[in-house]
Amino acid sequence: MTVRQREVFLLRVTGRCRNAFEWLPRVRYFAESSGLTDAQLEASVQGTPHDEAWEPNDRLLIRLADELHDTHRLAMDCGAIFDRISRKRPFCSSYLWPDITLPMHTWRPDFGYR
Repeated sequence: MTVRQREVFLLRVTGRCRNAFEWLPRVRYFAESSGLTDAQLEASVQGTPHDEAWEPNDRLLIRLADELHDTHRLAMDCGAIFDRISRKRPFCSSYLWPDITLPMHTWRPDFGYR
């Protein structure tokens, strides 16, 4: 996974969670060196995987982050996704991790976001 791919994914995850504490440092320290545009930064919070700001491989990462955020699981074959965008599978394999479900917490802090 390249630094740019990592940042696209993490900016989308933190943007969808409305987590400015994590999103802003990623923008400050990695966005420019990763070649991300202002339109992509905006789309990481408010856009969709189909936004014109995203490159084709970015769209796959955005879909993966959205699925994780929306369903708390990765049912997509993330191994196939990473085969398509990279020669390395950084954290998943269709054999070892074909369908992961993340438990929901019954308690969560109130960060003041509604």
